[in-house]
Amino acid sequence: MKSRSWFEFRQPVFVGLVVALVAVSCGDDTRRVAVEAPSAEGDSVIGRDDPATAWTGSTLFVYGGRELGVSQAPPLPGAALVNPTSGAEEAVPDPPFELPLEEHAAAVAVGDEVFVMGIQCGQLLPDESSMCEPGTYAAAVYSLGDEAWRSVSLPEELAGLENYSTDVVGVASDGRIVLDLWSYGQRDPADAPFWSFDPRTETWSQLPSPGLRIEDACVVADRVVALSGDALSGGELVAGPDEAGTGATTSNPVLGSLDLTAEASDWNQSVAAPEVEYNVSPRVACGSDSVLVYGLLGEFPLLYDISAAEESWREVPALPEGLAVEDVLWSGEEYLMIDGTAGEGLAFSPSADRWRQFDAPTGQDPVWTGNEIVAWDPLSPTGATVTSLS
Repeated sequence: MKSRSWFEFRQPVFVGLVVALVAVSCGDDTRRVAVEAPSAEGDSVIGRDDPATAWTGSTLFVYGGRELGVSQAPPLPGAALVNPTSGAEEAVPDPPFELPLEEHAAAVAVGDEVFVMGIQCGQLLPDESSMCEPGTYAAAVYSLGDEAWRSVSLPEELAGLENYSTDVVGVASDGRIVLDLWSYGQRDPADAPFWSFDPRTETWSQLPSPGLRIEDACVVADRVVALSGDALSGGELVAGPDEAGTGATTSNPVLGSLDLTAEASDWNQSVAAPEVEYNVSPRVACGSDSVLVYGLLGEFPLLYDISAAEESWREVPALPEGLAVEDVLWSGEEYLMIDGTAGEGLAFSPSADRWRQFDAPTGQDPVWTGNEIVAWDPLSPTGATVTSLS
């Protein structure tokens, strides 16, 4: 799942082609800005903050985002393919969205196609928050070979939803994309936020509810793995260093897993992990045959081994202090924990049971290409930062 980087906490930003209609109601000086989707084909995407990105195998597909450093403005339309080393851009036709998608839209490449989905930005209240008013979902697929878009029809259950998040959980071995589509706010254990989309057949399927208050999710060995375990899920608040009633939370994380290959499958729950203590909500990352549970400040790394005859938890050596974990990737051999603000990283090998340091790229939404880490970086003249594992 896509994690939130330090870029998320900046003021939303924008430049570019927007048609704004300003209406002032009697006794109310709030300005409402209507957002249209003008043609952006050929516009540079270099320097945009928080676009949706996907690795195509040789280039970064980049859609939307906002202009870095300009506040109170709507998201940008348009897309391009960017060479992360040279910064060369290949124009992409305008996507078939009626309105630009908000930041944190989802993009993922499957074969020679890129799937893009998100909430359309309807209006802004620039005098108040510069955030988009709730819009509805839109989705499309871009063919790299045909250099053309096709709109994706949404199931009835998704067509009218507003103010929802869009996160890519992972891709199954048969090419199905697993999405976490959930309403902003407190999650309900009865929710069923996971959907799969097959771009070959244009088929949507809603997965059953895991019955857990979900913290994070990923895909491993054709199984969706959902993590639960915070104060809202039974964890207890413990006294912090300053005053009683503040500080860390203790909990026993639980994983739920759903087999995507079975025609009719129910969620299975893991044995609760050893009790752990953390300062922020836990996250999960999937490897080839294991699952790593961690805190965003590097707390309590735990590994859940799904390759053994009996699946089990094991504790992982503690991380060195000081790493703010923004993203975790799987290289095929190691979990790569990345602090994209500081450009620092720690790699954990499940087989060797050890950590090692490496130079990580600065930026957001890093991807593992097979031999390098590429991260979108609005401050880079090429639009991205590239590092090799040493």
